[in-house]
Amino acid sequence: MVAGDRAYVARSFPTAIEAYKKAIAAEPNNPMGHYRAGQAHVAAAQLAEAEEAYEAALRYVGSDSKLKGKILFVLADLRERQKDDAGAVERWTAYGEQAKQSDAEGYPATAEERKRVIAKWKELREQYAEVKARIQKREQEAEAKLKASSK
Repeated sequence: MVAGDRAYVARSFPTAIEAYKKAIAAEPNNPMGHYRAGQAHVAAAQLAEAEEAYEAALRYVGSDSKLKGKILFVLADLRERQKDDAGAVERWTAYGEQAKQSDAEGYPATAEERKRVIAKWKELREQYAEVKARIQKREQEAEAKLKASSK
């Protein structure tokens, strides 16, 4: 995994991903290799691949509360990046529950704050859609008026 870490720090994400794949092949049940591969995929803007890697890390994490919290955190963040509001809220809820465990060292308040932000963004997108529809309607009316006056 050291080769992957070095490539990641050097911002050579394709090289890091390949190195993490080799580490995963050597230790497929080690969640850290999957987690780090997910991080490299996010850095390379490969969100679907990152999700696969994070899900694999979550499958193998076992009883490591700290790592499980990190994985749930990045999965929630990933869902936000993918604009999956419902999925993000679900993941933030899971992270918040995990963060409440005494040995997890997480921040439950982060989950609640992110869910509030998601709700606000959803509300703003709905309001924007209404405004956009009114603008399109007025543009069509103006265009129709212009065509009628030019005849």
